[in-house]
Amino acid sequence: MQEYIPLFSEYFEHDDIETALRVTYCESRGNPNAVNKNKDNSYDKGLWQFNDHTWNWLKEKLKIKQDRFDIETSTAVASWLIYNDTINHWWPSAFCWKINLKTYTSFELERFID
Repeated sequence: MQEYIPLFSEYFEHDDIETALRVTYCESRGNPNAVNKNKDNSYDKGLWQFNDHTWNWLKEKLKIKQDRFDIETSTAVASWLIYNDTINHWWPSAFCWKINLKTYTSFELERFID
């Protein structure tokens, strides 16, 4: 996972890099070619495991031309989604990536503030 630190440093605030590493580890074990089928026959693909439905929405909204397997594109999109929406898209795997996380990052805190 350490190989992703330079890339994640380009798209995430310093305090959020550890959480980004944890999320991608829990989602894909750091495998940018990971593919997982869901009960509704949709697929989660790539390092960040973007679901078909989410990716199609973001592809149109952000005018994305690359696919989910492109690690820079998917990381840029994950960063945009986290900072402009929430980390809730990865909340189902929080049981994994929040383990031993000592502090909440800036994008996690917004989930609890309202």
